[in-house]
Amino acid sequence: MVNLKQGILLPTTVEEIAVIRKYPQKIVNLPTYSENKVGIIVYILVLLYMVSMLV
Repeated sequence: MVNLKQGILLPTTVEEIAVIRKYPQKIVNLPTYSENKVGIIVYILVLLYMVSMLV
């Protein structure tokens, strides 16, 4: 509780991010549409359901 006024320390370089990861040698790829297609479809269906319940 005493150290709450300190600044937030975030990894700023690629080396710091690699150290934090469980497997630093594995490259992190950006998310793609094909990998997230099912999640996007489910999200859209839930959103449409919620909008239809309000109307």
